[in-house]
Amino acid sequence: MAVNLSGRNLLLALLLAALIGLAVAATSGDDPRAEMTGLGFAPQVEATSAPLAIPADALPGGASTRSALVMIQGLVEHRLVVWPLAGTTPPQEVDRAINPWPLIPDPAGERVLYTTEGAVMVLDVAARRAVLIGALPDGGKVTAVQWSPDGRQVAYAVKAGSQGIAYVTPGNGTQPAQEMVRAPGGLPLDVGWLPDNRPVVIEMGVGPVGGLEAHYQLFDTATGDLLPLPSDERVLQPWLPWRSDDGASQVYPVYDSRSWGIGACRSAAMGLANADWLYITLSGGSGLAREIAFAVPDVFLGGPMWLRDGRVVFWGVADPACTSTGSGLYVGRPQQDATLLMATDLSHVSNEAPEALWGVPYWLSPDQSLIAWAENDVNARQTTIHLTPLDGGESRPLITLPTAPGAAPFAYSDQQMVLELVWLP
Repeated sequence: MAVNLSGRNLLLALLLAALIGLAVAATSGDDPRAEMTGLGFAPQVEATSAPLAIPADALPGGASTRSALVMIQGLVEHRLVVWPLAGTTPPQEVDRAINPWPLIPDPAGERVLYTTEGAVMVLDVAARRAVLIGALPDGGKVTAVQWSPDGRQVAYAVKAGSQGIAYVTPGNGTQPAQEMVRAPGGLPLDVGWLPDNRPVVIEMGVGPVGGLEAHYQLFDTATGDLLPLPSDERVLQPWLPWRSDDGASQVYPVYDSRSWGIGACRSAAMGLANADWLYITLSGGSGLAREIAFAVPDVFLGGPMWLRDGRVVFWGVADPACTSTGSGLYVGRPQQDATLLMATDLSHVSNEAPEALWGVPYWLSPDQSLIAWAENDVNARQTTIHLTPLDGGESRPLITLPTAPGAAPFAYSDQQMVLELVWLP
């Protein structure tokens, strides 16, 4: 049955879903952390397999001896697993029952932020220790998150019932999260930072002469006051993969609302916008952006990440209701033809609405010469992490993650399948 939404509400709902990357709903079952009020929770660490043991002089893509892949594995268990590339320690499960989004490294690439049903967590990868930095309101879901430029603090926004709430907190779990603002839950709420590491809240509001505009406010952590920011103030959002490095351009999925419904051919192009806050741009506050950055017929495009040279990497998914070809990873410059770097047959799909569509788990190497991506083979019951050169060339396997012989029929999909990954330098 199709979902009926008004034009603007549909647009905002689709955009919000696309930008925050909510790939799958939160895991089912009771999570004891949902009732936690203190800080300092550290999950038990378990070795999961043999180390990779790649020689230090053969580490790929600008990696170092401390480089690691941090992955979410298992459609049911959602295990957080650290795979050191140099084999200094065995792969280790650090946590489980986590949400597939966010999985965001800090600016130094040493810690990774993630969430559970009731908590915002930060994993110190070298120490294999995760701490709770903020307890979420009942039923709350993180919709936006940004590390401070110096990596010492985290600002995040939560959708909780009919409200959106923005918080700021130290990234080491030494203090409870501090509430910055509450806003109507139906409107976008975003967070950012000034270059001097002071937190900023971004809301949608009405301008002085009518129409929608972005309201930027500086939060004073000492007094709890919100102060308006001038429109020309530079606001940083270190984790914004859809914005170019120079801040001048953005790419984002453009859903075809006619495909919203079960059994429909679901596809999406990639739009191109300017430097304005994307929520405002798409709501018409500064002129509706209608330029298309990339389009592949009958393929759903998503997961964009900008390269330092101005190109964009993104995945494409061919919905079986549309076509059987076109799934894989692409790279190109906006409004030019994109190159299909590799094609893959996706082994699992979502039957949910477009914002819950499946994708290709991937991450860029530290020097941006390679893409590490996960191929989940349900029939063979194994996942392979491949390395694909960004400038052309053959892919090669880096890791194979088989299910143990004699495992239960669904052990691979429930425990081992890779949903997301990041590559730490």
